[in-house]
Amino acid sequence: MMTRLMSLTLNNVKNVRHGTVDFPVLASGGSVTGIYGANGSGKTSVIDALALLKQTMSGMPIAASSGELVTIGESSMTLTAVFLMEIQSRHYVKYSVEYRKQDTGLGVEKESLSFLDSPEQAGRPIVVNDNAKDTELGLSPDYLWRSLALNHGGRNTVIFARRDVMLERRSYLFSDDFLGLVSDVESIGGELSLKAMNRIQEVVSLSTAVRQLKRYAWNSISILSTKNTASVSYSLLPLSLPTEDDGLSARFLDLLGENVVIERDMEKLNRNVRMFNQVLPMMVSGLTIRLKEIDTKLMDDGNIGVRFEPVSVRDGMEVPLRNESEGIVRIVGMLAYLIQAFNNPNACVAIDELDTGIFEYLFGEMLGEFAKGAQGQLIFTAHNLRPMERMQPTSDTIVLSTLDPRNRFIPYRGLGKTNNPRRQYFNALELGGTTVPLYKGGMPQLIGAGFTLAGNEHDQIDQQVEDGMRALLDVPVDGLEEALW
Repeated sequence: MMTRLMSLTLNNVKNVRHGTVDFPVLASGGSVTGIYGANGSGKTSVIDALALLKQTMSGMPIAASSGELVTIGESSMTLTAVFLMEIQSRHYVKYSVEYRKQDTGLGVEKESLSFLDSPEQAGRPIVVNDNAKDTELGLSPDYLWRSLALNHGGRNTVIFARRDVMLERRSYLFSDDFLGLVSDVESIGGELSLKAMNRIQEVVSLSTAVRQLKRYAWNSISILSTKNTASVSYSLLPLSLPTEDDGLSARFLDLLGENVVIERDMEKLNRNVRMFNQVLPMMVSGLTIRLKEIDTKLMDDGNIGVRFEPVSVRDGMEVPLRNESEGIVRIVGMLAYLIQAFNNPNACVAIDELDTGIFEYLFGEMLGEFAKGAQGQLIFTAHNLRPMERMQPTSDTIVLSTLDPRNRFIPYRGLGKTNNPRRQYFNALELGGTTVPLYKGGMPQLIGAGFTLAGNEHDQIDQQVEDGMRALLDVPVDGLEEALW
């Protein structure tokens, strides 16, 4: 069953007081969203929020350093995500979670799950877990969960489970204990109150939704960032190995050093690399990679291990991948995730500063193809504006960050297909005209004057530059050209 992130709302996340990003579905069935804006305007906050959401919904403990995500001066932050899912007649699920600062980290203060008929609907929560609520269970509606708890080992079982999860800084709604509680519903029969029985079908659907969302967060959401807290790194290449139960297990290879795998897995890894080499030469002319075997060794478990290092191959010449440029390493490191986002409808890949080290023309053409044919979901931040000209429709693929912390994100709104979206964006930055300010910068002459002032120690020159800057600031726009020349 497919799961797709449709919108994400941030409250008090770093410099975002409030902001919502929508992720429309494109004609291909996929979703591609580029977030653009000035430095410090909140773009990376979306990637950080997705990383935190992945941790929470996976049932993992929240990272110890996560407290830095809360807006300065605030003690809590909230994330609200709406997902498209297929659960009986319900198609949308909303998960809202409030985090509160605990030392340098965060703890889950309150969380809720609701079923919606449309992504814009407010919805009535099926369950609310409130760790600050002064009730015995902390779950509401109280009549429903009190009845379920009595048939799940008693209320103390639920109380102790919630306490343990809270101490571990995990989500209770995505814990095994809560899944056990809702899974008991179908076997309870007529032991619940009549009022509770009327909502049993919702609880059955809730059980399915929680399991599906947890699996989605664990397996399908990937975050690529240069930060140490990222769930993956550009220098690690994920390769999938088949398991005995026909599943897949991920193996991360160090692109910048040596690796050791057992002998029987080496051919499986080489098959993965051959798959990457189907697309890599299209992105970097003539470039392929291979796993160069160095030697074998007896491992502690008695298996024969193969020691190898990734190398790049171009014009018959092999070079250790660690000696390639940062741009090449980034492209190789992202490749597996981009392949997933293009082909897997369940994949959600979020990449911070996707354009770093990538040739502008290649960057635009690659994302143009994603907008036309992707089956999964790609979310990225960038400064290179070339994709504005290549990703269509621009209104469904581009989000702009603003200078208003209480309305931090707005969808791109152009003047029509015949106009260049990139030029329109520059005009909006230079002339304004948007309902929310996008950029506030000084005149170029002031930037140059500032550099001159910073590089001179003579008081007379300092005073002349300062007087010139003040004069520029006082000149009306109509008289600016005359004042400058």
